[in-house]
Amino acid sequence: MATYRNITADEMSAFLCVRGFQQVCIPDTVELVFEKPVQYPGSSGRPLIGLVLRVYTGINPNGQSRAVGKDAIRVCFFWDNKIIGASKRVHRVQGWRKNLDDRLSNWKELLGPYCPRCGGLMVERHARKNKKYSFWGCMNYPTCNGFQPKN
Repeated sequence: MATYRNITADEMSAFLCVRGFQQVCIPDTVELVFEKPVQYPGSSGRPLIGLVLRVYTGINPNGQSRAVGKDAIRVCFFWDNKIIGASKRVHRVQGWRKNLDDRLSNWKELLGPYCPRCGGLMVERHARKNKKYSFWGCMNYPTCNGFQPKN
């Protein structure tokens, strides 16, 4: 089993800033968060506006990692401040840099298909009565109620 490793704010900042991330303040969030805007073509070929990739670090505002088991590093994708995807957690162990770099390099895998009705991005949704059943639903819901089965 891998051993927990304390990661400082300086280490995380150095790692993320060279990849184009900047530290941001998210209201009611008690950990350091970094984000960067990303370019992704919409269904029309024009870039979608408002796409950002965020890294929730599990590092307290005082600059020290949280205790063992108190959050891992998380990579999340947002569009217009709505979460549309998240990667598998990155544990704070010796190989955290490689693991986080892998998640950041594969950010396109966090996105769903385009909506067949409006062309917006779709996100994974779960049926109310059967949580095991998932499907793609339009991010523009309730304005657009486009959906499609998840293969």
